[in-house]
Amino acid sequence: MATRYENETGNTPMDDIAIIGLDLKFPGDATSPEDFQRCCSRINIRKAHHIQGDLGAFDAPFFSIPPAEAACMDPQQRGLLECVYRALENAGIPLSNAVGSDTSVYIGCFTREYDGVITRDPELDLRYIATGTGTAMLSNRISWFYDFHGASMTMDTACSSSLMACHLACTSLKMGESSMAIVGGANLFYNPDTCIPLTSLGFLSPDSKCYSFDHRANGYSRGEGFGILVLKRLGDAVRDRDTIRAVIRSTVANQDGRSPGITQPTKQAQVDAIQAAYRHANLDPGVTRFFEAHGTGTPVGDPIEASAIGQVFGQLRSADEPLIVGAVKSNIGHLGGAAGIAGLIKAVLVLETGIIPPNIWFEEANPKILPEWHLKFPTENTLWPTEDDAYHYLQQRNLEGQHHTSLLGDTIKLDNAESQMNGNHDHNGIHNGTSNGSSRTVNGHASSNNTANGHASSSTLAQDKLFVLSAADEEGIGRLAKVYEAHLLQKASELKDETKFLNDLSFTLSSKRSQLPYRASIVASGVDSLVEALRGKLAPVKANTKPKVAFIFTGQGAQWWAMGRELLQTPVFLESLEFASTYLREIGCSWTLTDELCRDESTTRMNDASLSQPICTALQIALVDLLATYGVFPSSVVGHSSGEIAAAYAAGAISKQGALKLAYHRGALSSALSLDEAGPTGGMLSVGLGQAEAEGYITAINRAHDQVLSVACVNSPKNVSISGHNSLLSVLKQRLDDDNVFVRKLAVPNADHSQLMEPITAEYTRLIGELLPGIYSGGSDAPVFYSSLTGKALDVSKLRSPSYWVQNLVSPVQFSKALSCLVTESNQKTKKLGVKQRGSPVTELLEIGPHGALRGPVREILAQLPDTASMTYESVLVRNKSAATTFLQTIGWLFGKGHNISFQADNGRQRQLLVDLPGYPFNHAKTYWTESRHSKGYRHRAHPRHELLGAPVPDWDRSNAIWRNWIRVNENPSVKDHRVTGATLYPAAGMLVMAIEASRQLAAPDRKVKGFRFKEVSLHMALRVPGSSHFECATQSVLSPPAWICTTFTPKRASSIRRHAVRCSSAALLATYNPWNGTGQRLPTEPTFTTHFWQLPVPHITDNSPSAPQLSCSGTIYVVRQFIYPRLSPVMPPKLMS
Repeated sequence: MATRYENETGNTPMDDIAIIGLDLKFPGDATSPEDFQRCCSRINIRKAHHIQGDLGAFDAPFFSIPPAEAACMDPQQRGLLECVYRALENAGIPLSNAVGSDTSVYIGCFTREYDGVITRDPELDLRYIATGTGTAMLSNRISWFYDFHGASMTMDTACSSSLMACHLACTSLKMGESSMAIVGGANLFYNPDTCIPLTSLGFLSPDSKCYSFDHRANGYSRGEGFGILVLKRLGDAVRDRDTIRAVIRSTVANQDGRSPGITQPTKQAQVDAIQAAYRHANLDPGVTRFFEAHGTGTPVGDPIEASAIGQVFGQLRSADEPLIVGAVKSNIGHLGGAAGIAGLIKAVLVLETGIIPPNIWFEEANPKILPEWHLKFPTENTLWPTEDDAYHYLQQRNLEGQHHTSLLGDTIKLDNAESQMNGNHDHNGIHNGTSNGSSRTVNGHASSNNTANGHASSSTLAQDKLFVLSAADEEGIGRLAKVYEAHLLQKASELKDETKFLNDLSFTLSSKRSQLPYRASIVASGVDSLVEALRGKLAPVKANTKPKVAFIFTGQGAQWWAMGRELLQTPVFLESLEFASTYLREIGCSWTLTDELCRDESTTRMNDASLSQPICTALQIALVDLLATYGVFPSSVVGHSSGEIAAAYAAGAISKQGALKLAYHRGALSSALSLDEAGPTGGMLSVGLGQAEAEGYITAINRAHDQVLSVACVNSPKNVSISGHNSLLSVLKQRLDDDNVFVRKLAVPNADHSQLMEPITAEYTRLIGELLPGIYSGGSDAPVFYSSLTGKALDVSKLRSPSYWVQNLVSPVQFSKALSCLVTESNQKTKKLGVKQRGSPVTELLEIGPHGALRGPVREILAQLPDTASMTYESVLVRNKSAATTFLQTIGWLFGKGHNISFQADNGRQRQLLVDLPGYPFNHAKTYWTESRHSKGYRHRAHPRHELLGAPVPDWDRSNAIWRNWIRVNENPSVKDHRVTGATLYPAAGMLVMAIEASRQLAAPDRKVKGFRFKEVSLHMALRVPGSSHFECATQSVLSPPAWICTTFTPKRASSIRRHAVRCSSAALLATYNPWNGTGQRLPTEPTFTTHFWQLPVPHITDNSPSAPQLSCSGTIYVVRQFIYPRLSPVMPPKLMS
């Protein structure tokens, strides 16, 4: 029976640590978890394990970093900033929810490559180097930009840095120091300085492969990458309805102590760490089936690590059920400080998918790994071997002997009581794939529930969904559209429930993403239509920083038979209409409101004033209620005619019952008046004239008749409505037609807003009775009510007087004046401290009603007003269009304008975060890189170091080329045997090889030569080899005239230099070449050059006389090469013929 350790920490399961989000950028094309899984399943990287893309590319404006500072920033800082943003996206945490929180940041990294690049030339502008390349800034930069107030530190424990960061983050969370933690690692290499010490210690594989646990293990291959995890306490994650990817049950850190060598691990320290992890978590090691090991592929470390694993798990497993041991380094290389986080992310994906990827390159186990340890190293994708609780162990070690371990648990079987905290949660089942028949669903989708941003489904609404996009720059919308199009095309064939997926996608984009300045929205009914819209040209809109919307309420005349019908299945909208229907029945209504809304076109009674008036008002109230659930509240309101009733409700001036009462009795009395045969027969015209011009026509007609025409509505500076007796309206219409003036008879049975409505005013006053104030739910500042009766702002208390509504019935509508006043006053400039300041203007006008009947008048009013060019207009509903579609388009329009939309409106159904969506595509069109010519020459030299010539100096110039070298006796042992009169002298042949190798490196690489011949070589002074095992040498090429100079230095007395010279009067290639340099001047057939040597004086060299030993051109050239002719002119080298 396996041992089950007792919990030593006293923590409850809810104190475990949940992984709620992640992001990565690993070698090759592993830029998402899905890509990483695919990479781990195939051999896709050979030799260098680099990430894709230009390291200098960075979206500096996104992070508010000026160009000069960005150019001095370590690319590791840049990559971490971007990865953290995408990890927060993956966790469904918008910036608005993260900024200012007590989130802690722990980053693991031990490289500072960019510091070496920049500081190689101290003459560069290094103003930002301290904040740009400091190790501490890797974490502090994240905390600064995201305004995180928790602990912030960068860990350098070599290879285990990021796992140590994870350990500290988990400890901080458990102690309550922070509520969320960002854990990550980074590793980039592009500077030889870091590889040199690793090569010197023999850590790196000459094959550039990690043969983890294999008999061919010969060191590791370096890899680049970034990895980020977002952590919370499990209880907090359940409470916050976070998607839980995996649970960290325990973390442990220890050290080898005095091992046989500081870089050599010990078995016992690893055994102790593993056992402590299980003991702290109170878990049985026997349930663990997968162990993600350090597995660097070194012949010493691998067997020791395997023996430690075998000691803990060997007796708990068998040959038939071995412990599977993975090593991600075989797939993507050793990511240095990010290696631990790479293994941890792999572990999360293994738990989610139930698929263990292979250890690439594994062929046969190291002979020191014994079969009785019952370890299996997978060579192909392997299904998780059990349906029981899944636990995974992860171990990392650094080169100084530090061990860090993490014990991960699956989330499939959280305790029922814990999973039911605060209702249903989105924390289980991010698993895809199956294991032994155990189904694991993608993204944790529960049963399908047709919703679109909170709206229950109907035949139309279930198909129409709103998808919003936002980006930090204008081109970002196009980048987002491109990545989402590709994602949807890939995803389409895998979908089992398209409706559920699209609802979750809409929810994720609207509620789980940061709202950035540039925005766009799409209303689509399915994946195909969404892809088509993404392919189209989306027009990005820059959000206003202080958006304000004014509601305009339509009066009578815009109603139509199917208005608002598709919104009936929306809970808030439907509840509002059902309330209205019930109340109307209570005050004497004989028909049912919702039934009337559902009649077809042939049976509709919508043009009956007794129905249309209360139905339109109820519709407008329901739209106001529905907009309120999205957080859309007006800063001001104005109504046209009877539209003032719903406007008063929206302003909180009157209650919903009061508004319905006003509308119902107004409609009933107006209808009765139109049916009264003894009453006046009136009507209305719409005329395309201003008020003054229209009154001129009216005055002329009124003089000749007893009845009276009057201007009933001033709709705009170019349009009025005229009321009066039908007979006079016919006369007026004829005159206007004769004058080619626009005129149209309105389909209304009464002469509204005229003295002809006087017969019903007394009864209307009685029926109105008492009006109670409403409740405004939009905050402390209720909207300003602009009255179309008075043409200006009005104290809302006056709207509770019946006399106001009687006057509204019989008086002219001053809509043009009221809207002009609304716009002008919102733009009004005020003086503060003697400086004129503009107020907070209305930026959007939204018409609330059955149709956008006031679109034209609004456009004409705005055209006459200053500072209105940026003001925009929309209508919530449009005739003959689905109300669901136009409503969602309105929400998208308001979102684009910068309004803070509450997309979780009416969130009664369960919708879930999609965790496999593409990450934000940052703008990498611009690169930021600071590097001197010296550094570029050092990093990008075309030739490696030659054992005789050395390597080009960083400040290398082809026209005056210099090579620097440390000539080491162990590389050239023959030098010790070259002795003359008791002194060790450097062979002349070696000097000549320096010149020839320099010539070869300078010449064109596409030409071949047969040989090289020297003539008249003379050596002026001997070059004595000092007693030390190495000495410094420099070789210089002077191209005109061709010459070679070699200078030797010793560490002492560098102030004086001794010259040793060898002169070659002529040299010739044993190959043909073009003797013309392209200028008409023939080059010499046998070009000459001189080779000079300088040597620093050393104490034991005393003979400096001319009679010192002369070197002949004798000796042996030990390296046989093919040489090509050097360039003779700094302008045009001779072109050799093959």
